[in-house]
Amino acid sequence: MQEPLTQSLRPRGAPKRKGGCLPKVLFSLFILGLFVACGYVAMGPYRTLSGLRIALAQGDGNALTEYVDFPTLRQNLKQQLMTRANAGVNSLLPNGIVSQIAGGIANTVVDTTVDTLVTPSGLNRIVSGASIVAGQLSSTSTTSPTDALANAHGSFQSTSAFTFTVPQSWGDLVIELTRHGLDWQLTNVKLSP
Repeated sequence: MQEPLTQSLRPRGAPKRKGGCLPKVLFSLFILGLFVACGYVAMGPYRTLSGLRIALAQGDGNALTEYVDFPTLRQNLKQQLMTRANAGVNSLLPNGIVSQIAGGIANTVVDTTVDTLVTPSGLNRIVSGASIVAGQLSSTSTTSPTDALANAHGSFQSTSAFTFTVPQSWGDLVIELTRHGLDWQLTNVKLSP
């Protein structure tokens, strides 16, 4: 009598392999879990945008802290404003002690301005299209923040950076989100020119 082909290829004395579906099921569950985790992370920026819209509409400062990294946002806004202030000082004043004093004053004004304006209500106005003029938010748009964010379109910049572009009357407002673990938070708003 002839043995089946698979048995004849096995060396004599080797144990028979017991096939089972358990390893296949475990592998399939692992792959499914991996896809679910990737999908959760990929949808994170959109969950954050939705949460921002709701928190801004309700004026809920506590909920905003879940979606906004206020210390990082303040630091990024200070950098933008300091760059602009230094460019203005350097174009108006010659290099020297006067420009250094003016730069120090500008630094103090920027710090105070950003600390005062980066609040839930200030963020509401920035997202609505306001611009910072002389240390105050000057509204250039009558759009509510929830309406403005409804028109946002986004794209991944990297696995941990995502930007939403919000059309405004003066141009595009760019909102940057950064991933912290599995969650995303607003960390920068590029100001109008």
